[in-house]
Amino acid sequence: MLRRKPFCFRILPCFLAMLHAVCLVPQHPSSGQQSDNRPAHPSGRAVPQTAAPERTAEWIGGLTWEALEIIGEKHVDRPLQNQLVWNGVKGLLSRPDGKLRREISLIRSRNDLIAVVRRVLDLAKENPGQQKFSAVAMVNALIDSAPGQPRFVSSYDSRINRQLAENRYVGVGIALSHVEPWTIISVPFRGGPAQRAGVTPGDRIVQVDGQSMHGKPLGDVVMALRGPKGTRVKMVVQQPGQAKRTAAMERGVVPIASVKGIAEKGETDWEYALPGQKRIAYVEMTDLSGSTAAEWATAARQIERQGFEGLVLDLRNCGQADIHHARMVADALISAPWLGEWTDAHGKTTRMRLRASSLLPDLPIRLIVSAAQVNEVKLLVEALVLHRGAEIIGSLNPMPVYIRGNLELPSGAGALENVYIGVARVERAQRENGAPSDSGRRAAFPKSTGRFRAGAREIDQRIQQAAQSLLERLEFNH
Repeated sequence: MLRRKPFCFRILPCFLAMLHAVCLVPQHPSSGQQSDNRPAHPSGRAVPQTAAPERTAEWIGGLTWEALEIIGEKHVDRPLQNQLVWNGVKGLLSRPDGKLRREISLIRSRNDLIAVVRRVLDLAKENPGQQKFSAVAMVNALIDSAPGQPRFVSSYDSRINRQLAENRYVGVGIALSHVEPWTIISVPFRGGPAQRAGVTPGDRIVQVDGQSMHGKPLGDVVMALRGPKGTRVKMVVQQPGQAKRTAAMERGVVPIASVKGIAEKGETDWEYALPGQKRIAYVEMTDLSGSTAAEWATAARQIERQGFEGLVLDLRNCGQADIHHARMVADALISAPWLGEWTDAHGKTTRMRLRASSLLPDLPIRLIVSAAQVNEVKLLVEALVLHRGAEIIGSLNPMPVYIRGNLELPSGAGALENVYIGVARVERAQRENGAPSDSGRRAAFPKSTGRFRAGAREIDQRIQQAAQSLLERLEFNH
């Protein structure tokens, strides 16, 4: 039986689309890099834009079959293959017929699936009012209802996502939005090429290298801005009602902080003290990425030097993580031999070891959390409650902690991301003293641009509540 998808994974495709809009490219692009960002055919051949319907059906069906086989083999909560396809077809076609339903129920091979895809394409073509969909969108529709909503991405996009997770990427350093007829710069990343060139939030992108961007789709603007490290690009930007400005820049490494203080301090540092309160430090983690543990070490040294007596650790925006990065961050926060263990689809259990040392081990912590956190971040929260005695502001969702993996398709045409490859837990005896959970209501992460925010953090009610709780504890201990 299929389970309802957690909210954070229902918004994940939008979040990934946001990441692709930041104009990042692999640091070491191959000479065969596809400029149009389309995945390859399972045979290794690029798919032409004007592919014949039969070939398109073969390609879509082949990719979907590979994705379904991975889900069937690796997913810890594997759904029925035919039900996935039927759910997807219902979303693609306004009126799928009973004959098609029977054909889907009889799928046993790649060729059976290709035949169904061909029928879907024919039915869509026969209906003039039918919404058109891209090939990649169709593949994802056919696997969309799997728990966790795994997504197929091209090999090109998969490389970008891997480098984002490791904080190894290059670009001009901007997050974008689109309001017809303009693409708008939402956030220029702190210390990135665009910010150094004088780009500001709200700027319209008028031209890129002399080419007008008026009326261009967001994807076209992104592709115009992308390019290898060390290459130059010139943007003409404009604030509404003001004069146009030219920003010339060199593409380079884009710093996207995952550990932040309460406000920016100079070009690279953060202010950690809450306003009017020198005893309590504030740290926000917006991701658990390849650089988060090192960023936390830098913050911890500043917090120790400044003599703070308590820490508010804000994880509400923290929606991106994998188990490897979560373990690295736990290693820097927790003094314990083990983080926990996770079990895969075949019953194999893997224990996650930690070092017996951590940073600021005696500093009392208040965690601000979100009920949307049901993945590796939740495991970190539970471990902090258990091993550091951290107390929670907010509530956690009671769903299991799923470990996600990104798996390459056998053909090399792309990857399947966010597959539930395991379920993590701490020992039952420890869980009894763990974090409280709410009744299962779902909370939304803030908008994606919050991850890239610049400037001072708003002191909201949760932050005030966490700081007050720490102060009461400090006063009690004194």
